[in-house]
Amino acid sequence: MAKKEVKEVIYYLINDCIVGKSVIYDRFSKEYIYEDGKWHVDKDWVIMDRIVGFNPNEPPDSPYAFGNDGIMSELKIISKEQAMDVIHKSER
Repeated sequence: MAKKEVKEVIYYLINDCIVGKSVIYDRFSKEYIYEDGKWHVDKDWVIMDRIVGFNPNEPPDSPYAFGNDGIMSELKIISKEQAMDVIHKSER
């Protein structure tokens, strides 16, 4: 099996304290959250929910469940250097 080539890595700051990243390949991406000293697959969809504005706390039939500006504003794109700074500060 051929190794997948990484096209891009985008780093995020979530709620001003959680660092995440999207690793983008040719046809898909994989999201990760940094916690407990290592990168973990974002199995709870923390990053993607914020990208599309999905608020899981809204009722299923709520008009505010998708495209929710409040949840989208919790995510900021940052540089790799900024991500590493936040990680190093949190590990002290």
